[in-house]
Amino acid sequence: MKNLKNLFTLYILFVFSVSNIYPQTRNVIWVHGFNGDASAWGHYDTIFSAERKISSLRVKYTTNDGLDKAAKELNKSINDKFGNGAQNTSNLAIGHSMGGIMIREQERNPSFSPETKAKIGGYITIASPNMGAPVSDNILKLIVDQAAVTAFNSLISGPSFMAFPVLWTIISGFTPNFVAEKFKIGLKGDLASIPTNQDLKEGSNAINLINNFNSSLPRISIIAQENSPVHWRMIGTQLFGPVVWAYVSYIGTFPVSGDDLMVFLADQMQGVYKSQYLTHTSLAATNFFNPPAATYHLLAASKWKEGKDWFENSETIWSSLIKTSRVETYTYWIEEWAPCPPKPKPIPDCGEWVYVEMTGTKTVNYPSDGLLPTYAQELKGVSGSNKYIINSANHLELKNMKYSKLPNGQQNDGTKNTLNAIFDSYGWFNTPRN
Repeated sequence: MKNLKNLFTLYILFVFSVSNIYPQTRNVIWVHGFNGDASAWGHYDTIFSAERKISSLRVKYTTNDGLDKAAKELNKSINDKFGNGAQNTSNLAIGHSMGGIMIREQERNPSFSPETKAKIGGYITIASPNMGAPVSDNILKLIVDQAAVTAFNSLISGPSFMAFPVLWTIISGFTPNFVAEKFKIGLKGDLASIPTNQDLKEGSNAINLINNFNSSLPRISIIAQENSPVHWRMIGTQLFGPVVWAYVSYIGTFPVSGDDLMVFLADQMQGVYKSQYLTHTSLAATNFFNPPAATYHLLAASKWKEGKDWFENSETIWSSLIKTSRVETYTYWIEEWAPCPPKPKPIPDCGEWVYVEMTGTKTVNYPSDGLLPTYAQELKGVSGSNKYIINSANHLELKNMKYSKLPNGQQNDGTKNTLNAIFDSYGWFNTPRN
């Protein structure tokens, strides 16, 4: 009888512990990124609300007034939605981009009282600028503005010289000013003046405070990596969304991801510039004995070459803006002979070979999601088992990867697959299926 009681007690303790590890219904707070709104997470909220035992909240907060204000709005939204449930330690927050920083700031922010601070039991950051957003610093320096102007001038040079009205129209709307328009940078550096950009740049006081805060919560860091050309894929997702329905006469209508479509269009555009450059170069040579004609074609070739060269270098230009290619300082040692000075001024280690510390620079290339380098996305202090990588995904695409594909053509809903793996794992993040 005693053994039976002990077994019963162990069973009760086991059931209690399992029920705490795997809550029957988990509150999930979906937090959007910069310039987003509550609809941003709609695709995956719908999927997981149908498949998992969760009660969802998609918050909306002001993204351009700094992290402190945004964290307070996030905290209020959780309390308004869940009431007493906002104090539930099983609450899970999932943040994309700036949303991940907002979750961390809500946890750290000391301005909340114990009674008003909503409890978040654990969180997941997805492509968040956990170490700061390098592109924010470049916005402040107006480098992005200069790059946009350079791109526009390079791309219009050939079509305007040749009076190509159709191509001129395409180029005018095609120039990758998505940085300027979609992220509210503008050619006057509008974003540079808002508090959020100051907070998100590398080494800012806000980022340092967050990273110096020792969180005791279960945390997961999801890092995204996009295929080359990262800039065209980012622009494609922004301009066309996750899918475009294409029509081919012998196939019918079928879905094409926005990023793949942009790569196709960019290739076609680049082909026009290269073809025109080669054509006029050839015509200049064949008109060698007709100096006026040769001069005209040489000038035309030089104009088209500006656009051709820009296309060929555009990804490198973009990578330098987001600092996936950057110059870093490193330390190395060399062996030098240390002569002894004339007496009576001896110095230590003279008259022998000694090692001398030197510094140098090197260019380091990092993968990125098209906006944030992987090193900026990584959540420091998280174990390797709590770090995930989503491949073939750009920063914007992560919110809906239904039509994303790997280079081999295989379907690639990396966000859904990764979250499913996390929800199915043993431990705090386990979220039961319906």
